[in-house]
Formats: sequence, C-alpha cells, structure tokens
Amino acid sequence: MRPRPWAPPAPSRAPNESLVPCSKLAERPPQLFANVAKCGAQLLAELHTTVWRCGAAQLVRAHVASSLLGTTEIDCHLLHSILATADAALLSELRGDPKTSEQAPGTAPGSTPGAKKGGLALDPHAAGLHGARNEGAADLSPYLDAAGLSRPREQVMVVAPPLHHLALLLAVFTSTQLAKMAWSEQLTALVDLKAKLNDDSIDGVPLVCGIATLLRQFHSSTADAYVEYLSQFARAMLHSTFAASSAKPTEVPQDVSTLLQYLDLFRRHANVRVPSLELYQRAIGMMQ
Repeated sequence: MRPRPWAPPAPSRAPNESLVPCSKLAERPPQLFANVAKCGAQLLAELHTTVWRCGAAQLVRAHVASSLLGTTEIDCHLLHSILATADAALLSELRGDPKTSEQAPGTAPGSTPGAKKGGLALDPHAAGLHGARNEGAADLSPYLDAAGLSRPREQVMVVAPPLHHLALLLAVFTSTQLAKMAWSEQLTALVDLKAKLNDDSIDGVPLVCGIATLLRQFHSSTADAYVEYLSQFARAMLHSTFAASSAKPTEVPQDVSTLLQYLDLFRRHANVRVPSLELYQRAIGMMQ
C-alpha cells in the first residue's frame, strides 16, 4: 500500500478574519470572543490590572483637577485667566498654525535642508519657531496642572507604536467584564452583578476611563476599530434575539442592554463617536 504524500496542515484562521469587515454580520461572535478570552486568560488578567489602575488614577486626577480649577478660579481669578488664555493661545497655535515646513516630493522627514533624497527641506527660522512652541508647552504644563486646567483625561502620555489586534483584544476584554456587570437604576451606573467588592471588581466608569486612556496613546483608528468590534458584537446579539422567535421579543436580554449602556458611557467619557448607537437603543426600546 503506497503511503499518502505528506501535506502541510491547513493554516488556521486568525480570530479577526472571521470578523472583518466589521460592517458584516459575523457568525457567532460571542463564541469567538469567548474562545479568544479562554486562550489569552493570563494576558487578560494582566490587562485587567492595567485598565483598573489607569481608570482609577484618571478619575482621581480628574477630581483633583476639578477641585483645583474651582479654587483657582475663585481665589486667583487673574492668574486663572492668564493661564487659561495662554493655554488656549498655545493650543490654537499648535493646531492651526501655518505650516512650518514643506516636504519635497519623494522625501522623508529627518534630514538636513540640503538633502535631495530622503530628506525634508526645513526653513531654519520656522524650525526654531516650532521648537520654541514645544518648549513653551512643556514650560506651561506644570502651571496648568497646578491650576486644574490640564484636562487629564485627554492627555497623551506616550506616543506608542501601533499594536496589531489591540482593538480586538480590548473588545474581548470588555465583553468578559460586561458579563459580570448590570445597570443599577439607583446608582445610574454599571456595577458588579454580585454587588460585592473584591480584587476583580471594576465598575463601568473606571473600565471606560482605563480603556479610553490606553486607546488615547495610539492612533485614533485603534479606538474606531474598538468601537466597530463592539458594535458588531451588539448587532449580532440583537440579530440572534429577534431571529430566535417569530413574535416580537418582549424582554431585552441583559447582555445586550449592558453592552449598549457601556457604549453610551464610552461615547460620553472618551469623546468617541459610536455610529448607529441610537438605532440599537431604539431597537430594544431603551429610548422610549
């Protein structure tokens, strides 16, 4: 009997291949998210600690900044006005200033004015102005922190390189945390289902602030992809809810309601647009 020729095993599909593009209705994303969470349990545990610390720290910083802002506005009104005006002027200058450099076709940043290949032709005077603006922002930052004008939730602490599948990983982590939460009408917040504090407890707002802080260190496309994965997850659960029976569903599934409440919190706290959120909320009668 002739032996069968060896054939390489078929390559396994990456988890994101079953979800991309996010505009399509993926097959069983809850099961896919659960499989990813099971495979990366240790990584998600480390991510839990990071998100919890970042979220709690950002809330404390925001509270301290709010207290300082009220104090300086009343007790040091002139200093407060000067710092606020300087901050607004510097931000306006950095965001909408005329271009301080012109890049020649086929060149790349980081070279001297005389370079013809792979270089950027810079005006020395303009480059000096750009450096002075950066130094001015660095010098002004401690005074803005002391006066409560620093807006800690919008702060970019590091310029991180892109990480592949970070948005999917954060979406999977979010789904695992939301499975333990429910909306509290008394507290008007997402809280732990067991209502018992332990080392693994994390509420909705710290979760939102922690994830928003991580996403803000990367390009805005990462946050958009994160929202798209969660929106796809919500769309799939809504589809399974309405397709389960021919009659109109009379009870909203708790996991769908919790996810939409989280997306609403994320939109308000992270200042990120969530397309079609109102449509999903109307679909389950949350806006009636």
